[in-house]
Amino acid sequence: MRNKIINHVEANLQKVLQCSIAKNELLFRDMLNFPTQEEAKQHLIKISKEGKKNKKGKDIVYLNRRNPKDFKDCVFVEDYLEILEYLRNMTLPIIISENGGERVITSFNFLPSILRELVTFGYKKEKLVELDYQTMHPNLVAHKYGGKNQEPITHDKVAEYLGVDRSVAKLGHLSFFNLEWSMMLKSPLFKYYSDNEAQMMENLYYEKTKNGYKETSKSCFEMETTLQRRNITDIRNKGIICFYVFDALYTIESDAKAVKDIMNKNAKKAGYLTQVK
Repeated sequence: MRNKIINHVEANLQKVLQCSIAKNELLFRDMLNFPTQEEAKQHLIKISKEGKKNKKGKDIVYLNRRNPKDFKDCVFVEDYLEILEYLRNMTLPIIISENGGERVITSFNFLPSILRELVTFGYKKEKLVELDYQTMHPNLVAHKYGGKNQEPITHDKVAEYLGVDRSVAKLGHLSFFNLEWSMMLKSPLFKYYSDNEAQMMENLYYEKTKNGYKETSKSCFEMETTLQRRNITDIRNKGIICFYVFDALYTIESDAKAVKDIMNKNAKKAGYLTQVK
């Protein structure tokens, strides 16, 4: 058992040293300042009292010895603090299998976004800026599966066409293309794509039928990871430090424009319509 664990760690380390994303994290992780337990706790309690929700739209509750069964469909401050403590001690990035597009898991990108906003950079404790590709995966799907590719797909455009709130389109896009076909049919987003991207949807149907429904997400993850490897290599060649969070990169404010320009240039070069705004 011990030998299997050692072999697994060694295999992952070899992948890390060959991957620009993972190596970047390994080199510069110590320059990130994670919040203390007390800082995170006070931040989360403040957000809870203000009635703000997390990224998935769930209420944040500070249990403080109360029974969690009394709170349905909520997330708890205490759980966030446990996650923070675990990730603070995680030093080696993990590279996911080919089925996951060889995305890279790090202590920074696995930190919930509600806590990630507290992380600072360097001894000056500079705030980090998030630069994320807009509606990335729908545009990657359009590129690979025969979309019209005339203008970017956006949450706003889909929401307006369907007559729904933007949040419905945004939440739907998180999983729509990764679903089994039968589940896609039940999504509120299906009408938009069947009406406006008939050829793309036909191609998706045949691939999911032939190769399984997970093939779409695998392809998107591969394209995303390849693009981010290129971005990080180019950014590091400019002497700029950045940090990877799947379809986004983080950097300090003074370097934000340079990072944004590189990300947009490489997306355009690859033929993807998604851009960093």
